[in-house]
Amino acid sequence: MAFPNKLVAILNKDIDTGVAMNAIAHMTIGLGAKLGAPALLFDDYYNREGHVYPNISKIPFIILRGKSTEIKKVIHTARNQNIHLGAFTNTMTNGTYQEQFWNTRRKPYLLWMCFFWRLG
Repeated sequence: MAFPNKLVAILNKDIDTGVAMNAIAHMTIGLGAKLGAPALLFDDYYNREGHVYPNISKIPFIILRGKSTEIKKVIHTARNQNIHLGAFTNTMTNGTYQEQFWNTRRKPYLLWMCFFWRLG
């Protein structure tokens, strides 16, 4: 099956696995909310006992690793090509939600992760 849309995440090589998983979770929830279920091609998987594993996307999810500077270049290119993207930075992990929100607006940051969704 050919997929007209591509989903790719690029994680910073320097972050811990738990932080990377947290970043992917936040970014994927946001993407899913924006695009809606039909665009993500969900299916339910069943095991031989009949237990359901719902809402598994058929679309490949490619995960790459790179440096913060490389991620920044890719984001710049994606913006110029009108590719939907999201980013997650080091300012989005410490303190309360409100502190993260304001720290992201005011402090220098390192890019930890980004993902892209290309339509067609």
